[in-house]
Amino acid sequence: MFTPLPGHNVLPLAFEQVVAVIESINSPNIAIPELGTEPTKAYLVGALTPGGGAAIFCYLLQLETNRPILYISNPPEVALDQYTWLESQSIQYVESMGFMLDNLGFRARDPGEQRALFESLPPFREQQARIPGSAPMTSAAMLLGKDEAAPEIVALARLLASF
Repeated sequence: MFTPLPGHNVLPLAFEQVVAVIESINSPNIAIPELGTEPTKAYLVGALTPGGGAAIFCYLLQLETNRPILYISNPPEVALDQYTWLESQSIQYVESMGFMLDNLGFRARDPGEQRALFESLPPFREQQARIPGSAPMTSAAMLLGKDEAAPEIVALARLLASF
């Protein structure tokens, strides 16, 4: 269903190419050959291709090491009228791995929200690897960047997340 894209840690997409973003609402332990087993978050990103078709990227983010793994749909491009079929197959495949998915309604949002979402989601941003066993980044740190999250913001994010 998907082919690995070794050497990539950010989706090679422009904002205008993104058709859909589907995010996992859970983080099951996923075993990735040669990388190990970790709680993992999944994103499916539908995109327009330069050839006039569409593709789906699967972006997995191992949460303990903050290590991204990218895949592209197989076939890597389908005609636009087959996009719905490809998206459905991709969702079924990723759900079979234990992920529960939520469509973020990317193109149904206003342009400002789309841009903010594009700039904040992990598939479109460089990830800094963490040493295994270190504390996972908080949501505030993920949004602001590890070095930019002030301790009081992190503390507030932890407090709010506890409710």
